[in-house]
Amino acid sequence: YDSEDDEDENSDGNGGRRQRRQRYDSSDDDEKDGPTRMSSGHKAGLQNYKDFNSAEKEIQHRKQNDAQVMVDKYGMGETVYRDAQGKRTTKPETPGPSMEQQEQMKHLNEGKLQREERERKAQEMAMIQNSSFARHETDHRLEDMRKNEIRKGDPMAAYAHKNETKKRKKKKSSKRGSSDAASMEEVEEKPTYKGPPPRPNRFGIRPGYRWDGVDRANGWEDKLLAKQYMSKAKEEESYRWRSADM
Repeated sequence: YDSEDDEDENSDGNGGRRQRRQRYDSSDDDEKDGPTRMSSGHKAGLQNYKDFNSAEKEIQHRKQNDAQVMVDKYGMGETVYRDAQGKRTTKPETPGPSMEQQEQMKHLNEGKLQREERERKAQEMAMIQNSSFARHETDHRLEDMRKNEIRKGDPMAAYAHKNETKKRKKKKSSKRGSSDAASMEEVEEKPTYKGPPPRPNRFGIRPGYRWDGVDRANGWEDKLLAKQYMSKAKEEESYRWRSADM
């Protein structure tokens, strides 16, 4: 500690002594005003839940009192009506569509198939809600669902799919409202090609039933398939050569 330096700092240069400025600390005001508070009015930092609940009740009570003072002073005010563009209007707009109308408008763009599917799902959900959680052996609905399920590798899957398609078409034709007996008959399948076998292609697409049997391709498919067959044949030959007894 050097007394000469302290005297130099406190002197004003003319031989007189200058009053030393007092240091300002922001924490002094915080201690006077109380603890730091957030914008919500609560104290900042960790606190007990009882103190927090009491402070919350006090804040809400203060807000209600302030709102009541404003109402008593200025009144409730007039209702402002606006149109769809946000401009003020003197009369309120016509009431919008009800919830039922909104639900109907939501399904306006649905087709007949989507509507039937939605109704079927609604009926199924209602049936599930009314049924019990347990399944029994006498559950005919579960048994029919198992019978109609088409499993992979089933030799009768094609026949079952054909019958299911016929039933679906019969159901559609009967729903059109035609009362004649022809509508109840089985709808024939689309005709298929029954001529000489065509050349194979990599996608396995069959020709249409109106094909005259003339191949009008440029030969690219034949070259591609020939290369694939050749590579498979080479792989099989090399495997046999490697696995043969030397």
